[in-house]
Amino acid sequence: MVVTGLPAQAKVRADRVTANKFYGFANGVFYVSTNGTSFTATVSSGLPTSAKIVPVYNQANDVWLVSPDTTRAAYGTRPTAAPASPS
Repeated sequence: MVVTGLPAQAKVRADRVTANKFYGFANGVFYVSTNGTSFTATVSSGLPTSAKIVPVYNQANDVWLVSPDTTRAAYGTRPTAAPASPS
């Protein structure tokens, strides 16, 4: 299987509900795949350079990025929306 559109060092996690949906993150860019092999950058500004991807359990298309940056450590986002600050 050949993966395209995703840097080699990217972290990848599966959506917790939607089959074949995957999220990737590397160097401040958030990626989405709906087939597990072809990734597209969906958010490329306003995110930290490093973060952990945390798909929400039992929720389709809901994922958080958790960053070691203490000024803004959590980012909630959906694949088609800009990042949102937690309340």
